[in-house]
Amino acid sequence: QCMAGRCMLTCRAPQVVCGAECAELSRDPNHCGMCNRACPTGCFEGACARIDTLEAGTYNNCARYTSGRVFCWGLHAASSTFAQGMLTASGDAYGHRATPVQLLEPAGTPLEGVEELAMGSNRGCARLTGGQVRCWGYGVAMGAVSGLASVTQISGREANFCALGADGQVYCWDGQPRAATAPALTAAVLLSMRATRVVAGGTFACALLTNRSVQCWGTGTSGQLGNGASVNSLTTPVAVQGVTDAE
Repeated sequence: QCMAGRCMLTCRAPQVVCGAECAELSRDPNHCGMCNRACPTGCFEGACARIDTLEAGTYNNCARYTSGRVFCWGLHAASSTFAQGMLTASGDAYGHRATPVQLLEPAGTPLEGVEELAMGSNRGCARLTGGQVRCWGYGVAMGAVSGLASVTQISGREANFCALGADGQVYCWDGQPRAATAPALTAAVLLSMRATRVVAGGTFACALLTNRSVQCWGTGTSGQLGNGASVNSLTTPVAVQGVTDAE
């Protein structure tokens, strides 16, 4: 826009002029709440984002901020590249990160829109606002679980991760009970009906069903499946005895 013979920058609402650029003060991490106030953790409703979720794995930890960004520390906290010998100021060739590092997309931009975290032994997964799932860690460069969408909940333990879809189907990947090369999706778990929640153990998993019963599958040699036996049921879910009104 030209005013008094000079070119003037104008911005379309809700953006405002901050120096030589337009910024939306409610969400711009470089102009959060006011011009030139930077928030490395992201900007949420005009304020620097705060931690609202902490998740711990066996050897790593992650913090989700109100901005939907995530910072992690520990073993293979950010990417499998550290396991391949990349040295950084706050890490070593084995992937140890002694200070938090921000999770990044493969293009190097911050991973945004994280709603939920699930942590394993040296891996992690995040459920995004749109229902997609991203995973990272030892042997797993940051990327989407192929074929998985419309996810409403995730759970992980050790190298085993599971997701609940909006259709009530449960999917698991990257280890027992349904081994697959992460982050590739396996077939849906053959539950007797729709699930409302899933929880993953190290080598087994359980799902709460719509009739308030629970079914489990995977390694059962220590009685983990709750069906009165101490044997594996790797692909066929079995009913947990005596549970009929779980919530």
